[in-house]
Amino acid sequence: MILNPHRPDREELEPITTRQLSAGDVIRFERSGGGGYGPPQERSREAVIDDVHNGYISTESARMIYGCNVDEDEKLAPNTGKDQKRAS
Repeated sequence: MILNPHRPDREELEPITTRQLSAGDVIRFERSGGGGYGPPQERSREAVIDDVHNGYISTESARMIYGCNVDEDEKLAPNTGKDQKRAS
């Protein structure tokens, strides 16, 4: 939890805390995402590239988890055996 995340007096709060709030205070709750749906290897190549482009995963994760080689320009790198297997 973060109290006043966009102000200079921003403060990270403990998971269990009691706090008096003032008018205008904002609390932001951040939760981790789910584990996804289905086998990672079945995710479309385009979706994996979008994930890299959006900063959700690294190019290394794209290769190791999803089996997609993505170059540093966030475009598909030349196919490897694993990518070719996925494309069929």
